[in-house]
Amino acid sequence: MAKFAGTDGGSPSGAQRLTKERLTEAHNFVKEIVDDPQYRLNLKARALAGNLAPNLEALLFYYRFGKPTDNVHIETATQQADLSALTDEQLSNRALAVAQSLKRHREALEARGPSPDIGVPTKTPDRVM
Repeated sequence: MAKFAGTDGGSPSGAQRLTKERLTEAHNFVKEIVDDPQYRLNLKARALAGNLAPNLEALLFYYRFGKPTDNVHIETATQQADLSALTDEQLSNRALAVAQSLKRHREALEARGPSPDIGVPTKTPDRVM
């Protein structure tokens, strides 16, 4: 592993390596906070008042009810079509139609907001080459 000047060896930023002891210390710190009865009461009060961050509220539902199923159902009339007989222009038109359909789907997902376990990509291709 490369050594960097002024560091403990492996980090060019000079950040300390995460040791088992430091990980245990961090785990115990978080455990102490989350297990505190007053913290839990305050968390419950914020949740009931509707003051939780949306991603935290979604995470609570995820932990309570489990991960929602991710299903993508695509319906096309030509799902089993033989594309080898199509011209380059016809293939290009079909590819463009698929790209436009995907863009509309992505825009609908972005309007709905991200699901609790995945983010929605923010950049959409403008065209297909």
